[in-house]
Amino acid sequence: MSWNFEEVKSKVKNESDGIQSPEQLEVFRIKYLGKKGLLKEMYAALGKASVEEKPVMGQQVNEVKLLIEAVLEQKKADLKKGQSQASLHRIDPTLP
Repeated sequence: MSWNFEEVKSKVKNESDGIQSPEQLEVFRIKYLGKKGLLKEMYAALGKASVEEKPVMGQQVNEVKLLIEAVLEQKKADLKKGQSQASLHRIDPTLP
């Protein structure tokens, strides 16, 4: 199977824009980095690639992996920041 890496990167970026909760972030992580995730499929295809294709394909697979990891870290930080700001604005009705 040949991969259109630019399309995969675009899909990762587009899907990451819709992440609004930790649960959605976990679904995203599993989809791309899980045992049966897209990255695992890419590495399997890399193993079957010819000797000439492996260096170029390997670099592209690593770029996709780095993008996914960067998106996960950024979204995790954004969600954490959003939760901490939400807790600042929470009103405690038990206070006098």
